[in-house]
Amino acid sequence: MQLHTLLTSLEQSPIAVPEMLGNMTEIRGLAYDSRHVEAGWLFVAVPGTHTDGRRFLEDAAHRGAVAALGESLRDTSNSYSSLPLPYIEVADVHTALANL
Repeated sequence: MQLHTLLTSLEQSPIAVPEMLGNMTEIRGLAYDSRHVEAGWLFVAVPGTHTDGRRFLEDAAHRGAVAALGESLRDTSNSYSSLPLPYIEVADVHTALANL
């Protein structure tokens, strides 16, 4: 499915979508556990009770994720300019995951 089609299914529009992600970017699947990511997938970085999915962006990229989706990185040690893959920022990642 094309990324822009997935993003139109969100109740709330994304706050930021990197320009490098074109409307025709193909998403073959999605995972919220980086260990399950496959090539061409969207990684949904969900903060949890024990660990924060945003800590696993590099692992998701290494496994073939074409992009990640999650909440703001302001409260993490990551910076948008040093991310290993394009990051789509949403206000509420739990709602976005349910929509997807």
